[in-house]
Amino acid sequence: MPNFKVAIIPAGDGPVSIHDIKGEDGPSFETIYPLINAELIEITQGKWNDVKDNIIFDCDLYCDEEAKLTNKPHNWRASQLRFNKLKGMEGQLMDNWRDYCNINGDVAMVVEDDGSLQWEATG
Repeated sequence: MPNFKVAIIPAGDGPVSIHDIKGEDGPSFETIYPLINAELIEITQGKWNDVKDNIIFDCDLYCDEEAKLTNKPHNWRASQLRFNKLKGMEGQLMDNWRDYCNINGDVAMVVEDDGSLQWEATG
């Protein structure tokens, strides 16, 4: 069974936590629900783009599907991951594509752990 690195990115400026979670096609929703304080999950795509250190990879974002309806705060870090993903296909999208980058609530960034990345949560 594959192992996944799961970074819990809270809305606001709180610290990110990292978890190792096994799963067939990703971590189960039941495992992620309590980590992001959600009852319904929507998976969307993001892209980590660290130009300075040349670290670029795609990721899945497990988001609280009801976060905007329940007035959870904007998650600027997860929104940036979504922006990075959509920016690469900007020419194929509607003019208002940036409106679809905004993510609210806590988010789980999920990447299959193939051993190529070293993960560390700092301050």
